[in-house]
Amino acid sequence: MEGIFVDPQQISDAKRALGRRLAGWRKTHGLTQDDVARRVHSTRSTVANVENGRQVVDRVFWAQCDSLLQAGVG
Repeated sequence: MEGIFVDPQQISDAKRALGRRLAGWRKTHGLTQDDVARRVHSTRSTVANVENGRQVVDRVFWAQCDSLLQAGVG
């Protein structure tokens, strides 16, 4: 597609911002990264990487986190 340019820095910033929100919701509920990982059928390192904006996960992960943490965004 011509004329469409996505700035990699904006994508990186968005991933980190979303990860910070995940960490905030998790902490609000008094959960560890391991707690979240077990409940969404993932690993602690995946949760940590997502929270730091270093890993992209699928929609299922986000839907499960939304349900678990009652984030109200899904």
